[in-house]
Amino acid sequence: MVCVVDSGRGVGTCTHHPTIHIGPLVIVQGRHPLLETTTTTQCTPNDSYLAPTCAPLHILTGPNMSGKSTYIRLVGTIVLLAHLGAWVPATMCALPLCTRIVLRAGVSPAACMSGGSGFAAEVGQLATMLAGVDARYGGV
Repeated sequence: MVCVVDSGRGVGTCTHHPTIHIGPLVIVQGRHPLLETTTTTQCTPNDSYLAPTCAPLHILTGPNMSGKSTYIRLVGTIVLLAHLGAWVPATMCALPLCTRIVLRAGVSPAACMSGGSGFAAEVGQLATMLAGVDARYGGV
């Protein structure tokens, strides 16, 4: 991550200095910065438009191995880089200030092997995430 932040405009073919604003999170042609710099595989750019005022909950679904986790990590990494003041691998990026980045991307095998079910592990992870909700994200 430090190398990506440090390399600035040198990462990828198109980088953009993000705009912090009051409004939705908008990423146009966003690319995963770590995948782009560590693999020779062509990464597919993704657009993101997340507007909490229109839809406070976003659910990402799809078949196994379709890129859901990569997409979630792409958005999270771009948001983190933007808040650090770094260039982001996208043709355009505008986002609001974020107080936290929270995602649930799978259950570790250790959680299931310790006698608990995968469902119980997921419910525990969701409870931990919801405990951190504040007024800005629909909590009390």
